[in-house]
Amino acid sequence: MNTVIKIYEKETLDIGIRLALATRMYINGWCLKPSLESQLGHVSDSRLAMMLTSWPDSDIPQMPIALAWICNDQVMAFCRESYRRKGFASQCVQALEFDRNLIKADLGIDGSEIFWERCGVQRLPEEWFW
Repeated sequence: MNTVIKIYEKETLDIGIRLALATRMYINGWCLKPSLESQLGHVSDSRLAMMLTSWPDSDIPQMPIALAWICNDQVMAFCRESYRRKGFASQCVQALEFDRNLIKADLGIDGSEIFWERCGVQRLPEEWFW
């Protein structure tokens, strides 16, 4: 499987957000979807890194499998279940190149604390959400 990471920011941000939403690169009920939607049509400092697969013998990106999203001093990530624990979301986080002292990780599914620790990103304290 061939993969490529695309970074969406500034003038390409809407394209990346629309692709993430159209291909359901989020878990319903969690913060990622509303965060993406809130930035549609806005010029902001938000950035999106998305890993796309391509067909064998093709350089044309096809399907998103993982992403990392920075918005309002928070980083969030998502990876399709069948591609988890293969390093794809971690590569997206690394591709965003951000200051880990300023940007913190949002809450996530069970086990996400291990993911963020391996990425070298601190999580927001749970009491911040309640």
